[in-house]
Amino acid sequence: MTRLVDKGNYTHPYLGFTGTTLTSDLAANIENVTQDVKGVVVNTLVKGGPADNAGLHGTTTDQYGRKHGGDIITGINGEKITEFEQLVSFLEGKTMPGDKIVLKVLRNGTELGLNTVMGERPSPSSLPNNS
Repeated sequence: MTRLVDKGNYTHPYLGFTGTTLTSDLAANIENVTQDVKGVVVNTLVKGGPADNAGLHGTTTDQYGRKHGGDIITGINGEKITEFEQLVSFLEGKTMPGDKIVLKVLRNGTELGLNTVMGERPSPSSLPNNS
């Protein structure tokens, strides 16, 4: 609300990826992930977006058509993230474009801390059809 009053408009924070809550079924199909892991699986990245620039990895498909899970976001700035809706709420409520954040990510069984700068969500007309 303060941002809207101060600037006359509101710009939403943006990471530039699609994802989904990691379920036990999804975890069973991702190498090096146990079913007790909670977080958000990164599916696709917007090329040149904040998530891409931070080095996040999305889901890939091999030559046999099998999908391999992308990075799993398990935290932001020290706060545990367990589902996609929680991630969106955190970003909307606690960040703004230009903020520096640290994503805690699980990749191939190894935890990483990836630094990124929040972007400004583009207008719907400038996004690809599937975003």
